[in-house]
Amino acid sequence: MKPTAQQIANFETRYFKPDFIEKNGDKPVPWKRLDKALARLRVHILDGIAPAVANLLSPMAKRIKELEATVTALQQANEKTLADSFRGAWMAGTVFARGSLAVHDGSLWIALANSDQKPGTSADWKLICKRGRDGKDAR
Repeated sequence: MKPTAQQIANFETRYFKPDFIEKNGDKPVPWKRLDKALARLRVHILDGIAPAVANLLSPMAKRIKELEATVTALQQANEKTLADSFRGAWMAGTVFARGSLAVHDGSLWIALANSDQKPGTSADWKLICKRGRDGKDAR
């Protein structure tokens, strides 16, 4: 953002007064007066820079928030184990979320998608461990 000629002229008349130099020459300037002039100059510069800096930083701040949310989600997902996914025996009418483990007819199944279908009857389920054979002493 380039200042206009009028803004430059206003700035020069506010802060660089030729009459001051003509009157005082190279005499020392009182610190209070110099400090006030520098404070005004600082405010003027910051007023000009602040919007540009805000425009540059706002996309980065937004991206940082997105990344922090992603990190939080990954940390929470990393804390889950298979035990957290095990839902027990499959029950009709119950929707099993993707990644859920369920037992049906003695076999262990994992849900590949949110499903209320019976394991083994749709592509929503994948067999993890097939049930074993009945032994001689089975009743």
